[in-house]
Amino acid sequence: MDSKGAGCPVNALPIALNVPESFQPKAKFALKALLGPLKIPIEWISQEELKVRGGFYYGIPQELQSSAKPIIALWATEATLSFFEQTLPLSSLKARMFRYNEDELPVLFGQPTNHQLNEQVVVYEADVIASAFFWLSDWENLHRTDLDAHGRALYQGSLQQEWGLAYRCVVDEYRAVLHTWLCMHLSLNTPPSATRWSTMFTHDIDRIKKRTPGMIYREVWLYWIKNIAKKSFYHRTKRLYRSIRQYIQHDAYKDSLLSLVRTEHLHRISGTYLFKSILQKHQHDAGDYLEDAFFKKWLQWLTALHHEIGYHSGYLAGYLAETLVREHTQLVKKTGLTPVMHRSHYLRYDASILFKTLVSLGYHFDSSIAWADHVGSRTQTCHPHPVFDSYQNKELPLLEVPLMVMDTQLMGYMKRDSEQAIECIEQCVNLVKRHQGVMVWNFHHHCYDPIDAPGWDRLLSYAFECTKDAKSIRCADIDRENVLNA
Repeated sequence: MDSKGAGCPVNALPIALNVPESFQPKAKFALKALLGPLKIPIEWISQEELKVRGGFYYGIPQELQSSAKPIIALWATEATLSFFEQTLPLSSLKARMFRYNEDELPVLFGQPTNHQLNEQVVVYEADVIASAFFWLSDWENLHRTDLDAHGRALYQGSLQQEWGLAYRCVVDEYRAVLHTWLCMHLSLNTPPSATRWSTMFTHDIDRIKKRTPGMIYREVWLYWIKNIAKKSFYHRTKRLYRSIRQYIQHDAYKDSLLSLVRTEHLHRISGTYLFKSILQKHQHDAGDYLEDAFFKKWLQWLTALHHEIGYHSGYLAGYLAETLVREHTQLVKKTGLTPVMHRSHYLRYDASILFKTLVSLGYHFDSSIAWADHVGSRTQTCHPHPVFDSYQNKELPLLEVPLMVMDTQLMGYMKRDSEQAIECIEQCVNLVKRHQGVMVWNFHHHCYDPIDAPGWDRLLSYAFECTKDAKSIRCADIDRENVLNA
């Protein structure tokens, strides 16, 4: 949580909405997501009751005369409602800068102004509700057409890049603004703010074997002969020699997996391991490993150490509901465990299919709404929040756990060396500390392999070190009911 308050218990905040029926689910979703981490319950009331009891009004501008108690009014303009109702182009958006605590906070809708309407009613026009909904619903990326070869909307070309929001969580900043308004005008007492931030380590296990014919093909043909990495003859010959020696001596991926669990145990961390369950091998998927003898023994070790199990859906599954269901069913059958979290392979999925299918399968947590090519929160918050299904226009009983840092973002797409990568990580960690949120990591199966992932182990060591004062959590530790029923 990012705002400070005093006093407990807190009464429910009376809120009256005056927006079109089709926009009400959006407004309620955003208000619940903003007030949930503040532990402020909501009581939805009519406009007439608001004039008697006071509280918060969000909707079309009106007089709001004859109020007996203080009211905060936040206008939802026709232009704002039209943007969502008519699905206007993203190019129509303009970021207005709202000054708060010496910072310039970009607000997408309304104007950064306020005025006293009458003795009891103060009006704000910076629409933090619609702006929060825009980010939390991933609205931008549902309506972009500049997709990459894998069908993904990237950080490159996004509004977040254009407005410099990679290392900010503006939804959490909106929450602080809203909290200030409530305390200032309604004398709302809130529980004390969180005093400790949290960290969650997750791991996508794409494969468990490096000693395969495919690896020989990759190292000899792709890296040495075709030189896809554009290295000198000396450097690629050196890599080939190291790869052959490694291949003969041991399986680097299995060693990496063992080292990962051992190191987390030494740091008293229980992570979330997400497994593949491939039905039909694709060029971007490794073969199924669920029947492998090493995997079965390793899984026993994981469960004995109280790590959580998740599902890392295949390259095609995020676009095919039947494949998603069949992969999930196979994973449960072969492991005997019920996965608690999901993340799409390559962060690749169709939002109209994935999330409602996950709900039908009983999933409570997802962590797929993230950038493939840059660190930071795509939904502009470091707090878990419900998923909003824009196709069904409703909030789903599924929590998104925003992924903040992934090794492939830093060392792959962003092309950072270990020093530069640590600087990026530090910015993300400071951001989560500031907002008392959850620092969610994703380190892959090969993070200790010196050939495939040189220097990645240093990032993992730094992650353990810089989060030692945080509370290590799993999905089981997230108060799901509190978030969904705020």
